[in-house]
Amino acid sequence: MDNQHPPIQFRSVWNRNESDPSGFANFWKAFQEDALGIRKDNSYDGLAIYFAITSDAAFFARFGAAKRPRVHPGPPSGTREQLAVNAIALTAFMLQQSIVEAARTHLLKQAPSHLFEASKDAYGSLHGRSLEFLCTSLLNQVGALSKADIKGLYARIKVPYASGEPIAEFLAVRRDLFRQLAAAGEPLPPSLQITYIMECMEGPIDFTPCWVTFNKDFPATADQTLERLFAAIINHVNVVHPIIATRTDLMINAAVKRDRALLDEVRDLRAQVLALQIGPPAVAATAAAAAVSKGRVFTDGPNVPFCWTHGPCWHRGDAPCLKPASGHKPAATWGNQMGSPWKVLWRSQGRRTE
Repeated sequence: MDNQHPPIQFRSVWNRNESDPSGFANFWKAFQEDALGIRKDNSYDGLAIYFAITSDAAFFARFGAAKRPRVHPGPPSGTREQLAVNAIALTAFMLQQSIVEAARTHLLKQAPSHLFEASKDAYGSLHGRSLEFLCTSLLNQVGALSKADIKGLYARIKVPYASGEPIAEFLAVRRDLFRQLAAAGEPLPPSLQITYIMECMEGPIDFTPCWVTFNKDFPATADQTLERLFAAIINHVNVVHPIIATRTDLMINAAVKRDRALLDEVRDLRAQVLALQIGPPAVAATAAAAAVSKGRVFTDGPNVPFCWTHGPCWHRGDAPCLKPASGHKPAATWGNQMGSPWKVLWRSQGRRTE
C-alpha cells in the first residue's frame, strides 16, 4: 500500500444543539458511513473486501507506530510462500484493528461524555471497553427517539414550502426527516409520505398540475414512490415554472401599458382643466406656442407671445418668467425684443427661428 491512500480519519460530527436521541440518530448513520468509506479506501477492489496492504513493509510504511506483527507465536515453520500469506493476512487484520481503534477514539470524542457513564468499569474507566461494547451501550441508551423528538420530526415535515426556497434542498430535508423517522421505528408508508409532500407544497406556487401528471403517470398506488414524486416535482419546476415566469412578465408589461395610458388620460384632463381656468385667449396663445415649439412656421404679428429669455413662449412679457436668464427684460415684446438672444437658444435646440 502506498502513501496515496487517504489517512484513517472519521469526519462524522455529533450536533450538540440537538437532544441526545436526535443527535445520535444523525451521528450514527454518518459514523457508520465513515467506517465503510475508510475500509473501501484501503482496499484493492473498492468494496472493503480485499485490503491493499500486502506486506509487513507496506504496513509499517503506513502505521510505523504499531506493534510489529508476528506471523505465528511459535517458531517459524512452513514454506516461504505460506509465511508470506500468513504475514499478509495478519497485516490486513491489523489494518482492521487500526480502523476499529480510530473509530473508538472518534466515538468517545464526539458523543457527549455523560452518555458513557454507565459503560465505565468498576474503576471508572473506559480503557478496557471495546468499540463493540461502547456502541451497544450507546444504542441501548439513546438508540430510540423520544416521543417529543418524533413529534418534532413530524412538525418539521409539515412545514409548508416557501416561495423562492430551493426545491432540491426542500426535498432533501424531507427525505432525511423520513429516514430519521424510519430509524426511530416510525416508518411512514409511501402513500403517507407523498401526501405530506403534496400538502406542504400547496402554497404560494400552484403545484396542482404536478400532482395530476404524477397520478396519471403512476395510477397504481404501488408504483407511487417518493423518489418518483421528487423527480416529477423537479421536472415540473424545470418545465412549468419558466412558463409561469414568462406569463408573469407579460402581465407586468400589460400593466405598465395600462398605467401609461392612464397617465396620458390624466394629462389630457389636466390640460382641459387648465383651459377652463385661463380662458380662450390664453388657450389660443398656448396653442400657438406649442405649434412654434414643434418647428412650424409662426405668423408675424402683435399677438405672438414673447419672452426675452425664451422667445415666442406661452407667457407674454408682462407675465412672470419661471426661469429667466441673466439680464432678462420683462418688458420685451415681439415687436420690441430688446436684444433678446432667443434665436441662439432655439438654434442650439435644433428648432426653427423663422
